[in-house]
Amino acid sequence: TAAEAAAAAEAAGQLLTDAAAAAEPPQAPPPPSAGEEVTRTVTCRALLVSPAELMVAASPPTKKKAGSSTKREKRAILSSWAESFQGAMRTLESSAADSTEAAHAGAYKAKRELNAVLRAARNPGAPSHALSLTMRGLGYVFATTGLLPQAEAAYLRALTEARARGEASEAALGAWRDVAVICLEQRKYADAEAHHTAALAALQARAATAGSGGGKRLRNNAHSSEVLELQL
Repeated sequence: TAAEAAAAAEAAGQLLTDAAAAAEPPQAPPPPSAGEEVTRTVTCRALLVSPAELMVAASPPTKKKAGSSTKREKRAILSSWAESFQGAMRTLESSAADSTEAAHAGAYKAKRELNAVLRAARNPGAPSHALSLTMRGLGYVFATTGLLPQAEAAYLRALTEARARGEASEAALGAWRDVAVICLEQRKYADAEAHHTAALAALQARAATAGSGGGKRLRNNAHSSEVLELQL
């Protein structure tokens, strides 16, 4: 019958299609780009430096009292910039665990405080890393409120300021990592890879300049180890 003939033709056509598909070699998936590989390796550390960590970075180093090494260390007095900056970071950190609405309100309050801190960072007597850390704080505020392009701009400004005081300084390494993370958040894989590569090159140059002792210092440094963990 006509129906049986049509069914037989359809079955024959399906057999031909299956045979052609089997004859074709399977297509290999496209090779991942270097940026995607960097992205996967960074995933376990894809967190911006927290307000608590920025507060520690803003604290002046402790100084040992003259004489015996057993005497207690004396902490230097905070500058007006450091006091204001740490206050803004406390505002940001205290609201982080709240509801989304309260967290955003805390972030906007911290942003207002950081605008005043930004002016203090430019005053004579402010630490050399004051402007860079302040911009990283602003970057964190923008990131937590979903303004990723503004966050990237703030972190790039922080990186520029930090690099002006040392290509592989602690401030530069921390800012470089934050920039890479915020690029990752925006799926800018090539940019994240470029920042990672540049930071790693600066680290390697610093190690070569410092000699054998430099490698030990790099391994013991938090920012340095974070950048090194971004390697492929």
